[in-house]
Amino acid sequence: MFEVQDVLESSPHIGRNLDRLVGFQFTPATARLLEAAIGSAQPMQLERLGKRDGQDAWRLMMPARQHAPGDGSSVGWSESPTELRVDKSGRRLISTGTWERFDMQDEGMRIALRDMRTSTDQRMGQGKLWFGTLQFGVKHMEFDLQAPGQQGQPLTLMMDGLDFSGRTIEHATTFDIVHRTRIASIGVAGEQLSNLIMNYRLNQVDKKTAIEIAARSRKTALQESGNDEKAELLAMLRDLARASNKAGTALTIERISADYGGHTFTLQGRLALKGAKESDFDDLAQLFKRLDATYDIAVPVALIKAGALSASKRRMAAAGSTAQDPVLMAQTMTDAVVGKLLGEGFAKLDKGVLRATITARGGKVRVNGKEVSLPTPPQQ
Repeated sequence: MFEVQDVLESSPHIGRNLDRLVGFQFTPATARLLEAAIGSAQPMQLERLGKRDGQDAWRLMMPARQHAPGDGSSVGWSESPTELRVDKSGRRLISTGTWERFDMQDEGMRIALRDMRTSTDQRMGQGKLWFGTLQFGVKHMEFDLQAPGQQGQPLTLMMDGLDFSGRTIEHATTFDIVHRTRIASIGVAGEQLSNLIMNYRLNQVDKKTAIEIAARSRKTALQESGNDEKAELLAMLRDLARASNKAGTALTIERISADYGGHTFTLQGRLALKGAKESDFDDLAQLFKRLDATYDIAVPVALIKAGALSASKRRMAAAGSTAQDPVLMAQTMTDAVVGKLLGEGFAKLDKGVLRATITARGGKVRVNGKEVSLPTPPQQ
């Protein structure tokens, strides 16, 4: 897809770039890879629609496809139309798309996605960085995973009601990234989570460094290079860390939470680099000492008991036993876990909720003020 992106971003005027993509052909190397993977060297079609509400419009279509190369794997999907619009400035791209079905499977995995939708409203800024909003959703997802060499029923993970929204906000020399994710329900191995929420923001990302890293990533993806890709990635990460330290970039977890058994677990916190020196970026142990992080966790005791009760019932069913009371077993397990956490000072009990504050400063990790020993990081 970097080949398509390269054309889409080839000039400041997105409309002219889209016109260049009409009839676009992938390079022979990419075409061969696509042909082998999905049975088509040109899976997408783009056509101009003329004007829509005063904006230039195009339709991006991925025709329905079913491909089985004969090795037991298969991939298939329904028709997927997306309408693209560009405003008069030529720099703002608006899109809406739908995709009813996507299926893929091989020897150890099956993926099924249903009723997908996307919408974007973004502007291409300096250095080919994009700013604006992105939303996508998936009504239903299924994943079957089979461990290599194992027989029997695969592990099935099912998710319903995925909704994601992202926003990139530009400032003079930095930008912010805000992500919001919610999954209505997750089911796996007989367990059920509901209302999973993952909200975070990355503030004050250095724009100049992001432009440089994006350009290096595109160059690596589009060209064959003899450079060590791992070394190149580490170099980019170091550059990003340097810029983050200088700009005061911070990762804020506004909320991670999920409901289990009618009870809610929550996590909130913030992480940043503080006072890092140039020499620190070549030494992971020293850089770790510059982390400044605080996370607050809250887990209801009733949630732990609900998990223990479910585990007790599964254990008894597997053993074919009815001699023990699962409720009593769950209470015993809960008392042991809660007692250990409270006794060792890793949690405090507040109205039936276990609470802990985790901090990382000066190379030390503490839970409720108690230092936790960590493994020594590998020498570079």
